[in-house]
Amino acid sequence: TGRTARPTTLRVALTAGATVTVRGEHGTKTIVAKRFAFKTGGRKQLPLGTLKAATYAVTTTATDGATQAVDRAALRVLPGR
Repeated sequence: TGRTARPTTLRVALTAGATVTVRGEHGTKTIVAKRFAFKTGGRKQLPLGTLKAATYAVTTTATDGATQAVDRAALRVLPGR
């Protein structure tokens, strides 16, 4: 859950270095799509910027060579502070 007044940051944990692609969709429309490259594993923060109030379907894809992991979640952004 996030707020419209603040930039949204996703937090993920990687077991090894990977290229991470984040896609946020509202209905059939892609609102945000960003790619991040990490050389090491660990806890990472993925800044998505300021989003409008809505519920987004977020898909995170981490690729390390031939290995790929996909996670999906719902992200609610509330109006106000």
